[in-house]
Amino acid sequence: MRDDKQDAWVEKYGGNLTGESYPPPIDLPDLPEAFLRKWILRTSSVVPEGDALRVAAKSLEEFVQRLIITEVQVNEAHVRRLVSVSAVRLSDHHAVLEIICPAPTATVDMGDAPAIATIRTLQEADDLWKVEDIQGIPKAYWRFMAWRDQSKNERFT
Repeated sequence: MRDDKQDAWVEKYGGNLTGESYPPPIDLPDLPEAFLRKWILRTSSVVPEGDALRVAAKSLEEFVQRLIITEVQVNEAHVRRLVSVSAVRLSDHHAVLEIICPAPTATVDMGDAPAIATIRTLQEADDLWKVEDIQGIPKAYWRFMAWRDQSKNERFT
């Protein structure tokens, strides 16, 4: 049985571990104003296959693009060019979300668009597939996933 002190240590350790577990940004030679991160998810729901997975990824992409356009008030053409979501199904309960975000070096100021694209896409993926782990770490340790447990009208943006 763990005590409160040990629980606090584990909570802090798990939280720090998530910061070290972000997938590395991958430069995109054809799109130097953006970068790609590949997020590995374990889900409790079955990850769809084929066209159903493409439709789900497109819905995530359109959701986050609309959010950035309205909340960050960035030109729609820039958002559509620099924010993209795709998914790869690895197994019934594993998927990779590929999220393309504006790079800090983008010529257009995109504000918090990179963080919003990542966080909100992962939160919405949780709604679709009931995410259990991100990058092999339980969802509870990813603080931005805990924020979403507030009412849907009060989510982080």
